[in-house]
Amino acid sequence: MRRRRLARKLGFCGLGAALVGMIGCGEAASDARSAQSCSSDSGANDGGSGSSDAEIDTGAELPEAAGCPGTLFSEDFEGFGEGASLDAGWQTTLEGPNSSARINLDIEGHGNAGSNRFALFTNGGSEPNPVDISAAGGPFDVRGCQSATLSASVIVFSLEQPENDHAFVEVRGNDGNWIPMYMPFPSPDFASDANCRAGGQETGCVAWKTIQVTLPRVALGPNLQFRFRMTSLTAVTDFFGFDDILLTGVP
Repeated sequence: MRRRRLARKLGFCGLGAALVGMIGCGEAASDARSAQSCSSDSGANDGGSGSSDAEIDTGAELPEAAGCPGTLFSEDFEGFGEGASLDAGWQTTLEGPNSSARINLDIEGHGNAGSNRFALFTNGGSEPNPVDISAAGGPFDVRGCQSATLSASVIVFSLEQPENDHAFVEVRGNDGNWIPMYMPFPSPDFASDANCRAGGQETGCVAWKTIQVTLPRVALGPNLQFRFRMTSLTAVTDFFGFDDILLTGVP
């Protein structure tokens, strides 16, 4: 914030506008410095530059909270090529052997609503070691939002409860702990079926499910993130797919 403190001026300048008008500020001033001071008082030098009687603080303010656009993030993966890695807009982690986070191959079937592309986590056989695969989006500044909603379509293939397989949709704010918002597996939405491989959405052993969650207020800040995650142990293959992601805010 800019502050200005003006000292009391010498000479006839402090006597008021009427007296200045009668005798003239330049005549009342006995030297050039007083004349400059009078000029500042009478409005001829409103900028205050060069005046020895002004003290100015130009320290910058902290940036204000950003607004809240209706759409914060949207991705349907149709712009990716077959088998491509997720781009720099995603923060991916791959822990464990034979694991990947990429776009589907054509032989692995269609995305949500029959689209061509979707993101797919794959454990290609890690036993006896587990894998942990995740992809996070963000961060997003949502301080200007009263609320935020995340929607996505998800699908799992050949995950099994006896192997302690899990799939998650999670969020966090301000680099805090990840908060599970939805667990595709284990859940009633997807059966434990070791024989339903990627591509099973074409044969009917599994189908896409669209979810929508309202994010907790604790996550609404300058660093909102969401992520998809799979933990898996298998001697064959496990998959977790996601598509049509939409993050929206309400001002």
